[in-house]
Amino acid sequence: MRVKIGDQWFEPTPSQAICIELTSSDKANINAMSEERSRYGAFHDDDHRSDIEMLEWMREGSKT
Repeated sequence: MRVKIGDQWFEPTPSQAICIELTSSDKANINAMSEERSRYGAFHDDDHRSDIEMLEWMREGSKT
């Protein structure tokens, strides 16, 4: 698992664990994802990027 926050990717290491707290909506959205998908993004309601810009941000630096 890797997590992108801002423009930095993080992954667990022996000295740095990662925890993600999911809402009920997050869990439902992830459960509904197709098997081909490997990224789930969460954006603030006031984020005015377009859907395409959000997807491009999610793909930047991705290993998949």
